[in-house]
Amino acid sequence: MYKMITCDLDETLLRKDGSVSQENIDAIARAGRQGVKFVPNTGRSFWSIQPLLETLKLANLANEYVISYNGGAVVENKDHKVIISNEMPFEEATKVFSIFQTFDDIDVHIYLMNDLYIYHPRHDDEKYLKTRGVSFKELTADNLSQFRQDKIMKIIAMHPDETVQHRMYDRVKKAFDDNINCTYSSGQYLEVNHAGSRQGNGNY
Repeated sequence: MYKMITCDLDETLLRKDGSVSQENIDAIARAGRQGVKFVPNTGRSFWSIQPLLETLKLANLANEYVISYNGGAVVENKDHKVIISNEMPFEEATKVFSIFQTFDDIDVHIYLMNDLYIYHPRHDDEKYLKTRGVSFKELTADNLSQFRQDKIMKIIAMHPDETVQHRMYDRVKKAFDDNINCTYSSGQYLEVNHAGSRQGNGNY
């Protein structure tokens, strides 16, 4: 018998408007009654999906979990207790950020454990994030110095042109001799995590 179901959120469980269907809500509840855990597995922060956990009646429950930041953190829903964390070293994050700054017309997300900052936020990105209930603070500095003492979980760049996304991917991979995780998401993001962080890894 299955013990756990993990599921991606955006463009998977969630509909285009960011909502979850009643059919899926009911199915997750039935699984729970049969002793099967449902664990959201997302690139987003665990804070941004609290409304979803409320909808699924999983919020603030012990022994229920969220896999966040593409596997960069596993968090227990009760009291938001971080069980596993695989953040980016500051020097690595700074190098990725500097590479992204060489590209025109992109915005850059800096995911901390508890906050999201966006450098040069694009209007279309803001509109998309609003449908997901994701809030952020604008980063006005041209460097990451203010985050030196923080846990930087991942950095992503947004541009709707896949050609630009592929160019950024190649630049980052080459700069780190392929020893870094890069993934595409939502048709508009290039996401960068420290090596060892993958959405599938959090399942173990």
